[in-house]
Amino acid sequence: MVIKLSPEVEREVSDTIKDFGYKTEREFIEDALRRRILELKKIEFLSNVKKIKEAIEKKGITEEEILEDFNKFTHK
Repeated sequence: MVIKLSPEVEREVSDTIKDFGYKTEREFIEDALRRRILELKKIEFLSNVKKIKEAIEKKGITEEEILEDFNKFTHK
């Protein structure tokens, strides 16, 4: 994969590599992409948690009921 960055972003990458001790551009770019991918997955996870929470609240299930059910399941 080859990506052409804008001159402004190229300067920022170069400065960041120097300032934070990355050995190569590749090392920095891979680290930055991994972190961004993780951030996006976290956003997706939190969105799903919110949907689950809303569905549980809509059904009127209490936190105590969830914990009781969880304890029953884990202590079999």
